Amino acid sequence: MGWATKLDFTPEQLLSNAILPNKTSSGGANWIEHLTGCYEGLPTHCHPQLWNFAHGGADISASILPRRLITTVQIGDQVQQWLDYAADILPRPHGKTLTVWWVGINDCADITRNATITDVDAFIDADLEAYFGLVETTARNKLHAHLFLNVPPIDLSPFGKTFTTGPESLRKTIHKFNKKFAARAAKYAKDNPDQVVLTFDAASVFEDVLSHPAKFGFKDTTHFCEFCAAPDREGLFWNNDEHPSEPVHRILAEAVEEYLRRVDL
Repeated sequence: MGWATKLDFTPEQLLSNAILPNKTSSGGANWIEHLTGCYEGLPTHCHPQLWNFAHGGADISASILPRRLITTVQIGDQVQQWLDYAADILPRPHGKTLTVWWVGINDCADITRNATITDVDAFIDADLEAYFGLVETTARNKLHAHLFLNVPPIDLSPFGKTFTTGPESLRKTIHKFNKKFAARAAKYAKDNPDQVVLTFDAASVFEDVLSHPAKFGFKDTTHFCEFCAAPDREGLFWNNDEHPSEPVHRILAEAVEEYLRRVDL
């Protein structure tokens, strides 16, 4: 809900804000909707409930990377929005609440394209420090179970091919980010033994599908047709230049569900 220029909403607006079907970057339902089975209508009518504060195009912090659009709600703003306008309204029972973080995709792209960044390693370190500072903020406000997903290989997307420095430069940034993220998540888990800290390797799921597309029912992993009729989008891995299609989201949701069953959350 909201935009960067208007983050506030009333409790009534929050509780009456319905999930609209097929209004995601996949062209259909996204992975978290498939995972929860919450595809449309009021989140309170879903079991489990799904409260999604994500915003398209968001980086971790506006103080580190500029907003893509003046309206973009960065991750830090999303957390603050939840804290200011939703935390006292939404239920978050202990042992039954999972906070999901899929962060870094836009950061990796924007870091790679930003020619003013001369020390990528140091920049990613600062970015991740801000990231886990936000995690700590949510933990102080009774969100004690976290699931983190790493950055998938968007260098292999049509978007990745548009980089003037080539997709290889984006690939290097993603590799650095994921490696540092894994270490930072492990440190957070060690420093906070009272919390549940889970990390899921989304990158490996994407790489597996992209390496064996026919096995998963895909015919094309290089093109997209976002506004084509459904039959013309069949078999496409990408829905648009940067985002995967709904079948990819379904595969990801199944993999995450299997992972969560293994860890016996």
